Amino acid sequence: MNLPGSIANSLGGKGIADFLVSTLTGDSKPGVSASSAGASASRYSNGAGAARASPRRFPDSHQQRQQHYQQQYQQHRSPRQQQQQQQQQQQQQQQQQQQETSLFSLMAKSAEAMGATASGMNSGADKRPEHETNGEVFEEGSEQNLGRLNFVISYDWNDRHLTIKICQAQKLPAMDFPMGTSDPYCKISILPDKGNKVKTKIKMRKLNPKWNEVFVFEDFPGERLLDRTLFIQVYDYDRFSRDDSIGDIQFPLMYLYDESKKKRSYNLWRQLQPNKKTRGYVGDVMVSLGYNPQSSQLTLVTIRARDLKAMDLGRTSDPYCVVKLIHSKTNKECDKKKGTVIYKNLNPQWDESFNFTVSPDKIHEYQLELVVKDKDFIGSDTIGKIRLGTRSGTEESKHWTEMMNRPRQQVSKWHTLKH
Repeated sequence: MNLPGSIANSLGGKGIADFLVSTLTGDSKPGVSASSAGASASRYSNGAGAARASPRRFPDSHQQRQQHYQQQYQQHRSPRQQQQQQQQQQQQQQQQQQQETSLFSLMAKSAEAMGATASGMNSGADKRPEHETNGEVFEEGSEQNLGRLNFVISYDWNDRHLTIKICQAQKLPAMDFPMGTSDPYCKISILPDKGNKVKTKIKMRKLNPKWNEVFVFEDFPGERLLDRTLFIQVYDYDRFSRDDSIGDIQFPLMYLYDESKKKRSYNLWRQLQPNKKTRGYVGDVMVSLGYNPQSSQLTLVTIRARDLKAMDLGRTSDPYCVVKLIHSKTNKECDKKKGTVIYKNLNPQWDESFNFTVSPDKIHEYQLELVVKDKDFIGSDTIGKIRLGTRSGTEESKHWTEMMNRPRQQVSKWHTLKH
């Protein structure tokens, strides 16, 4: 280190050594104070700033030096650099969310496509004729292919008239063999009233009959709408024996009730439901489905059942649920879980959750089978069951597809148990 001659002469040999030590280590040595040395040095700094009275001591270890440099870097980063880093972090989060959304969309499309293929739906299945009405359009699904009925219902508060128009039916099953046709007609009644039963004309050899018949129930008080139900039964006429029941529909008239007493009219499409007495009805079950792709958790919740078949001599049952994870292609049972028994109850409420681990890229390959059983002392009897998946029945596959379209949410629906 070269010092000006005036400083070197004033310090001397030992003074120069003390000055160097105090400058490098920050320690003041006897004979030369930091302030005097700094003052001497500042005269030759050419305006660059005076020497610090107490220079910083650098960390001794390598790790401490690394931490020291990192702290200095963080303190002296420009606001622009900090903003750029925040933007990069936000972009990474957005990309991760987009990838997750794309995965959800891909799984839902795959499930929907496989469900449509398995259920045999065609391009014209959703086409419906239009009817003029100032009300809403409701549609109710059914997993059984019994056809559907279109009717219009309205109530006029001024003249107290309940008007029902039976429009048409579509895709009724063939009840007459080997002709492959049916002779359908409709019976209309208001439950629980025993009177006021009317019926349409018989349409011979028709699976897509059109009636367009209007029935008016006169002097019908508006207050009765709150506790009455429209009941429509579709029958197949048989000349030589008893008429066969195709299916029926129930619609609560409370939907027509309006406190402001305005006229309401509804145009409805409803799937025919199986007749409970003539078609081996064993009960309905309400379940909830949910899937979380992040945790790979497939969840089925058995909520409750209604109108279960009595399996015991006392005209009751001891129902419980068994849930199975089934591989669709091989029909292999991969996992099975059993629920709690509710004794002597035909309308049990379970509220039990069953979880299965299925990866997002494999979820479309599996189904869930729910079996409702009656507990006995020796073994158990099966009351009914359903399968939920892309390759199951129409309503079951719709339920599964809706679950895939709403990740991390539970979707609840009623299903009719099958033998």
